[in-house]
Amino acid sequence: MKNSLSIAFALSAAMSLGACCQNSANCPPCSKGSAPAAADEGAAVVATYAGKQMTMAELDKLTAQRIYELRMQAIEEKVLTDLVETEAKKAGKDAESFLRGIIEEAAKAPIPEEQLKQAYEQLKPRLGDKTFDEVKPMLEEMMRQGGQKEALAKYIDALKQSAQMKILLEEPKIVVNVEAVGPSKGPENAPVTIIEFSDFECPYCSRAAKTIEQLFNNNAGRIRLVFRSYPLPFHPNAKKAAEAGLCANEQGKFWQLHDAMFADQENLGVDAIKAKAAAAGLDAAAFATCLDSGKFAAQVEADMKVGAEAGVEGTPVFIINGQLISGSRSPEEFQKIIDQAAAKK
Repeated sequence: MKNSLSIAFALSAAMSLGACCQNSANCPPCSKGSAPAAADEGAAVVATYAGKQMTMAELDKLTAQRIYELRMQAIEEKVLTDLVETEAKKAGKDAESFLRGIIEEAAKAPIPEEQLKQAYEQLKPRLGDKTFDEVKPMLEEMMRQGGQKEALAKYIDALKQSAQMKILLEEPKIVVNVEAVGPSKGPENAPVTIIEFSDFECPYCSRAAKTIEQLFNNNAGRIRLVFRSYPLPFHPNAKKAAEAGLCANEQGKFWQLHDAMFADQENLGVDAIKAKAAAAGLDAAAFATCLDSGKFAAQVEADMKVGAEAGVEGTPVFIINGQLISGSRSPEEFQKIIDQAAAKK
């Protein structure tokens, strides 16, 4: 039992690096909606309420993505448990000791004083009058735990690559109708339109943005990328950052500020955003007036409403020619979806 608990921890670390921020205080992998029921089964009524009824077909539509993700999780747990136990046996250890060794090795790495001071400055508003020296041990432990989790994630990722792990389970296609309006780049007549619902404070969004940028560059002329805001309520600076992006778009420099904010997500207070805007070449005075006035607050709210109605529950979410994709994907997976969408177009 101890082995399975250790492997579960490693899997959690590995999978959390490529998922999404959900609309909750934590950021677990996204979940949103089984194979479709046969025609006769689909017509079966599974619930009645207030003079209405729900059919099996409607239920399948609501639960398809959740069932898919449970199956994906089961595949990863089984395959990676086998791989870890095989590697542990080669090293003459049980799985728990083997994984513990990876954690302990990561814990040996010293944490630079400068990083600790940066963390202190970021957390200072929540630390009251405590000095750096008073909270330094707590900061060290917090950053050490993060380093251990990252080390496990990197090991699991390398293990999957060396084993040439491929998951062939097909993801259910969720089709939605969302208007492609907002800051954009790429030709308007491109065969593939990617609408991205994103949050500037979401770490998964910043990772996904790099992947999408790579795909955009590798598919010159084939992709139109449209950004729509979906700031999550537990990210205190996300909504103002979303407004800032639209203020920058007004000056034709959305993507410059987009990149700057994702590159420094820990510093997204209003003053910090204004400094980033100035560094990105915006008219600082006009930008400050726009941001302080809340000029685009209603547009951000409208984006959030559209996203919620389309089924967005966390970030990032991508709608590729109408197909909703929750969470990030590897460049290869995204490329496959893009190629299929272009072929259908």
